[in-house]
Amino acid sequence: MQTHCCNRETATEPIYVAALGLAVLLLSAATAANATPESSLGRCQQTIGKQVGKLSQSYHKEISRCLDKISREILAAGGTEAPRAVRTCTKSFSKIVNDDQPDRTLAAKTRALVAKACDPRVNRDLEHTEADVIGRGTPRAAQPIRASALDEYCSAFGGDGAVDSVEEWQRCLERAAAWHAYHQVIVEYPRASEWLLQLRADLFDQGGGLGGPIDAIDGVVTDVDPDKDSFIDKIGLHACGVDVVLAEGPDSGGMNRVCISTCYVLICTDVVRPGIFGGPIRWSVDVALGDLDGDGSKDAVFANHGTANTIYAGPFDLISLSAGGFAGFGDIDPAEVFTSAVALGDIDHDDDLDIIFAELDHKGPSGEVTTTGAANQVCVNDGAFSFTCSDISTYTDFSYDVALDDVNGDGHLDAVFANGNCCALPSEKFHNRVCLGDGAGSFDCDHLIDFPREDSSLGVALADLDKDGDIDAVFSQALGVANRTCLNDGTAVFTCSDVSVVFADTGQGSAVALGDLDGDGNAEAVFSYNALGASIGAENRVCVGDGTGGFSVCASINSDTNSSSDVALGDADGDGDLDLFFTNTKDTSSNEQPNRVCLNGGGFIFNCYNLGTDLRSTYGLALGHLYP
Repeated sequence: MQTHCCNRETATEPIYVAALGLAVLLLSAATAANATPESSLGRCQQTIGKQVGKLSQSYHKEISRCLDKISREILAAGGTEAPRAVRTCTKSFSKIVNDDQPDRTLAAKTRALVAKACDPRVNRDLEHTEADVIGRGTPRAAQPIRASALDEYCSAFGGDGAVDSVEEWQRCLERAAAWHAYHQVIVEYPRASEWLLQLRADLFDQGGGLGGPIDAIDGVVTDVDPDKDSFIDKIGLHACGVDVVLAEGPDSGGMNRVCISTCYVLICTDVVRPGIFGGPIRWSVDVALGDLDGDGSKDAVFANHGTANTIYAGPFDLISLSAGGFAGFGDIDPAEVFTSAVALGDIDHDDDLDIIFAELDHKGPSGEVTTTGAANQVCVNDGAFSFTCSDISTYTDFSYDVALDDVNGDGHLDAVFANGNCCALPSEKFHNRVCLGDGAGSFDCDHLIDFPREDSSLGVALADLDKDGDIDAVFSQALGVANRTCLNDGTAVFTCSDVSVVFADTGQGSAVALGDLDGDGNAEAVFSYNALGASIGAENRVCVGDGTGGFSVCASINSDTNSSSDVALGDADGDGDLDLFFTNTKDTSSNEQPNRVCLNGGGFIFNCYNLGTDLRSTYGLALGHLYP
């Protein structure tokens, strides 16, 4: 996990944006520039992703406009009714449902655009067939979209259990978009159902079926309380895809994000900012997920830059207001240091997860770095959210990242730290460090991975690269230095060499993740690159593992020139292979960038799309299933 050393950004005025971030993940293969079934299908899928996301946002906008008007009459004025809101709500709701002019609704406009791009029965110039879209019959394209995989999902939105046409898929997407917008509304306006039901009779008097959305919103409330669990099961949450938790910078108002997978859709929403609980706005730089208290649900631990680190306790509830869906919130490791990364593991064999924090530096009286380094922290868990934290050793390294695994084969978890070259610190602080665990919560950190002085490691990932039964390491490197692979002899002694090529002209390797992307049993390395020190953005890269500890080739994933801060691998679309998730910060012109998901199409071809619609500075992420 990469953060800034010695040239710390100044937090801007926080902006609280409570909006639904909706990304419809795309399942198509790589498209070509010429008119082929594949290129035609790719345009269809891109249109779906764009237009359905806009539809959900438009629903949310119109309903919120109505509720804002009501709230001014009832809350601000202390009244009990909102007669003047009827006109505003009538205008807004007529865009959602309009029996008199159905072709003027938001859904009708979306339907026309989708039909033109996707439905061969409507647009005979399309090169793909309906079989290419649905996945039944004989498709022309090598990789169909397979909307038929949504049979069960769409049945929750009025489908008959079989998506047999483009039109059926459109209807399902429209209803899903409305449902997600209604959910976001009731999270933001807890009295939405109550207020709208007061206006229900007045709206019905206007005609055109305007009471329909009110009934739907009230139905969502009914489904959520008390029967939300069965309803969540009914719509197929986690039938495919992982959830994503995002660590956000101060430009996001201290509000981290959660993106919940609903099969082929990720719904992104804010985790309520710590300031609501009386604490300061946080600058989160990393996050880890795990069950800290043994209740079967995931908890989230955020590493924060210059403030106390935080824990959000599960179980996660999409509708809960308590902490963006988490059941509780609390600080851990309260010393004000610049924490850079966090990892979870059972270091003392007591069957609960403990926490390791990688620390960059101490915080000075004015919030500045002190260039003295800081001791990394170990927080031992008693299994009930009570942690005893202490220095992992007396060394005060400048650590950017940490990974846990058994690197010397003794059955205990060890910690490998990626350390940085910064601020004229003594040379020993530049070496990456291995801390060998004793299985009781203590570590021997007198073990260095010897790098040249000019090297500065920003990220580390662990895996058996050469299939010899022990754990090797890969480090992402800063400032145009080649990334490094370090092979383990089984006793935590590492021999290091460059990973293929130096990409000195495009920033620095901010993070690395390891995983088998092509199913051949060898681990690939995926590097995220940021634009720090570069005149242009940086292309993220994948290096193909050869199974002997080397990498046969390294290449750009695509032509994106973002400034990426972190990378993780997980199955985004439920097809059984690993996809790529990247978090992005500001580019060289200080413009914030959307986070990205790159779907694995096989053959190291990746189709990359935005994760949500918000532009924020995101520094880290974790993947997992937040629902048990």
